[in-house]
Amino acid sequence: MVQTGVELVVGVAHGPLFGSLVMVGQVGVHTDLLRDRSFRSLPLTDRDAAAMWRELRAAPLLTGYRGTPAMDTDAL
Repeated sequence: MVQTGVELVVGVAHGPLFGSLVMVGQVGVHTDLLRDRSFRSLPLTDRDAAAMWRELRAAPLLTGYRGTPAMDTDAL
């Protein structure tokens, strides 16, 4: 859990039809109401993981939107 910055949720779902899927999204109502999330099937590369957060509509919040400090996206 972060004390400051932008919170993201990461989850894994296992299903018989598509196998295992990884989901990344912004926490809370943004994930559900705005459907701001990205999915990938496993196995996942570091390039896949980076592409996932970049696909989010909230991605500018991670890179320094309107003068806010950029988050450590390499840590994602």
